[in-house]
Amino acid sequence: MKNATVIYSNDPFPLRATLQDDCHSSNDYALYWEVCECEEQTGLCNQIFPYGKRPGRTKKLYPRLFGASYLYIRCLVTDPKDPKDPKEPIVYDYGFVKIILPPIVAKLEGPANVTKGNESVVILSASESYDPENIPKKTEGLALTWYCGGGIISHDNRDGLSTISSSDAGRCQGDGVLKINSTLPVLQLNVSNLRGNHTYFFEVVVQKGDRSANATHKLRVDEPFVISIR
Repeated sequence: MKNATVIYSNDPFPLRATLQDDCHSSNDYALYWEVCECEEQTGLCNQIFPYGKRPGRTKKLYPRLFGASYLYIRCLVTDPKDPKDPKEPIVYDYGFVKIILPPIVAKLEGPANVTKGNESVVILSASESYDPENIPKKTEGLALTWYCGGGIISHDNRDGLSTISSSDAGRCQGDGVLKINSTLPVLQLNVSNLRGNHTYFFEVVVQKGDRSANATHKLRVDEPFVISIR
């Protein structure tokens, strides 16, 4: 199973078989498909069963029917004109596929620039993030964690980070990373608490089980007036 083809559970996968016989036309044969689930640790496979009711050189495998697993897939070549047993395999070939859950999709949207005095509140939204296994539910069932900083947000060890409320986002300055105390898909920022002529970096990490993804957003805050002395 080391050479198994890796596919995602939400993507139908085409199965195709080719047959060459120098003595007879390949149209004289019928091809049937069989599938069984296998254990990754032991390599042992469960009972094999037919996949699809009709013979064919192509089939579409729907991984969602099996979930995350290993599959042994076999294509059997039979002779429908065999008087003894028209479904007795003449020859067969096989392969393995590894079905894995698709990556989480993280999205973070919001304005790129705000001017103090013009807007009082800025909304950063991760509500369009989703698990491809269940797109209509969006962020339902997903765990969201927010971070902020004054520069590129480091992904180094984040254990022990200081936690702030969204109303203290003005503290997200310098090279340090802070954790924002929110698990909601929408982050509301008070512009009056943000420093003018400054760029803030925000990140949301979206997680489900051992799958996670992140999205970042850069927010520039400008002062309403620019004064220069010459």
